[in-house]
Amino acid sequence: MIRMEKVFGAGSASKRDAYWVGAEQNKYLSNIAGIAPEQARWQAISRITSSAISVNPPRTHYRGHTLIEIAVVMAIIAILVGAAYPSYHQTVLKGRRIDATSSLLRIQLAQARYRTEHASYAARLDDLGWRTPALSERGFYQIKLEKGVNPAFGFLITAIPVPGSDQADDDCSLFVIDATGPNRLSSSAPSCWD
Repeated sequence: MIRMEKVFGAGSASKRDAYWVGAEQNKYLSNIAGIAPEQARWQAISRITSSAISVNPPRTHYRGHTLIEIAVVMAIIAILVGAAYPSYHQTVLKGRRIDATSSLLRIQLAQARYRTEHASYAARLDDLGWRTPALSERGFYQIKLEKGVNPAFGFLITAIPVPGSDQADDDCSLFVIDATGPNRLSSSAPSCWD
């Protein structure tokens, strides 16, 4: 028989008494089931806990985010964007430089073709089939064929950013090409062609 009165008696319960009741329960359960006392204890505990769990568990109410949590997340995002944007902007500007360099190289090839047919270079971009006003392929740069150069011996073409565009803030604001190729010394910086 299990002695529960030792634990629930008139205020004389102690840890030793509780342990004694637990030991008595283990002996009792092991005698009934014919298994080891420790295994009987765990089986009894699993039966008690499985019967205590209801078939329909209570609904879990999810707590939303507080205004402070949202403000902290927004502040972190703002710091990350503030740190990343200048790098991103420089990468975009550098990528758009290709618009100027590729347009100038295309015009140089068109000048070479024109010279093979006419014994001199073209004096106007219209003669090369380039639209006017002369803009680069993607429209970020203005293309100009400089006057004052003898077309029989050479040409000088420049590309400058369209005023008011983002490219106007770029360090590489002037690209120059002549009959021999990119003129790195006349351009904003020699590295602009790289």
